[in-house]
Amino acid sequence: MWKKGESYAFLFFHVDCSGPHASRLQRAEINHEKALLGRRFPGFFLEHGGMNMTKKGSESLNPPGLVGGYNLQNEKNGVLHMDNRIIYDYVTFSSQIHSTENLIDILGLGGVAFDVTNGYYGYRSRLFFCGISIHYDGAPGMGVCVEMSGKGCRTFEEFGSGNYDVIFALVRQHQPDGEMKITRLDVAYDDFCGKLDLARLSRDTVENHFVSRFRDWQVIQGNKGGSVNHGSKSSNVYIRIYDKAMEQKVDQIHWVRVEIQMRKECAWGFMQLQDVIDKKFFGVLNEYLRYIVESDSDSNRWRLPMVDYWADFVDYDDQVSIFAKPASDFNVAKLYEYITTQTSGACQTYIDLFGSENFLSAISDARKGKRLNPKYQQLKSEFAAHGDAILKCLGEHDATKRN
Repeated sequence: MWKKGESYAFLFFHVDCSGPHASRLQRAEINHEKALLGRRFPGFFLEHGGMNMTKKGSESLNPPGLVGGYNLQNEKNGVLHMDNRIIYDYVTFSSQIHSTENLIDILGLGGVAFDVTNGYYGYRSRLFFCGISIHYDGAPGMGVCVEMSGKGCRTFEEFGSGNYDVIFALVRQHQPDGEMKITRLDVAYDDFCGKLDLARLSRDTVENHFVSRFRDWQVIQGNKGGSVNHGSKSSNVYIRIYDKAMEQKVDQIHWVRVEIQMRKECAWGFMQLQDVIDKKFFGVLNEYLRYIVESDSDSNRWRLPMVDYWADFVDYDDQVSIFAKPASDFNVAKLYEYITTQTSGACQTYIDLFGSENFLSAISDARKGKRLNPKYQQLKSEFAAHGDAILKCLGEHDATKRN
């Protein structure tokens, strides 16, 4: 069990490293996450039509396989229930020793079609696929930069290997020599069970019932949701607590997200810690921010006891990790959806031009000598065992036995 007062004290850097197109990627993440929930609960999304206070200086195949990656467990009395979780929600790193093809293989995304478009951050070009950008063709010494937004992380989990440990191990191996570098890492806690009351947090923040390593704080209330922010978006650590349910326009659930955004040295420091992600997340959070019970008994406010709700929030169970990869459960339904929504136009055009037999032959020839993504191998094994049930799930009620 995490001990109150235990923390990590390595993140004390402030560097401006804001991205020129972060807002676009954030909007893409919102649309992606809303779509994932919408597939399972299409009636959940409603349209929502302001006070800004700022202070400075102070799963299975049938039917759960259709869920779309979220840990949607059950419905009770018409209310959606989901498990609390910790996720990676933004990852950016660069490499001097890998080509774009190398990095695509490392991500396990060799089977997807990237679009070629304009780059950012001084790169002239980039490959883009569903929130994942691979920037290249920059000045000498810039190497190649991989950027995965929140949507990109879900894409990596759903269509790639989803193995963050492989990426982090490579960076840990090569960053000391300047061959690779982590530049941004966001880790988020999603509270679906009501551990955090955003209205209470907002009041306690305005009334200064907290201790923080940051100079700046901000409480925002408006028709697009509320948030409590600590730090600066341009600094190397930024903590944001906000109403994710309202942001996503999801009704009937409690969904508060606590997000730690780390850049450069801070992201590197987090990556080097060898503990489980739960302990790292709460250790860093406890070092930077605590909500406290005010008292005149001690002049050092960092020694004051934490208020009950915050103490309960950071008191995690070290025997049960809540780390999750929300889009990692690949299944036939997702394969079907990907083919029919992402590639159907190109496939139909090829078939119209050259015929279906030529199409199948071309696909077979293109795969010769190439290793199949592990998630596709697993899917083939599952289909061999449960194929008829899977086809029935997709509506093929008259499915015949496979050859």
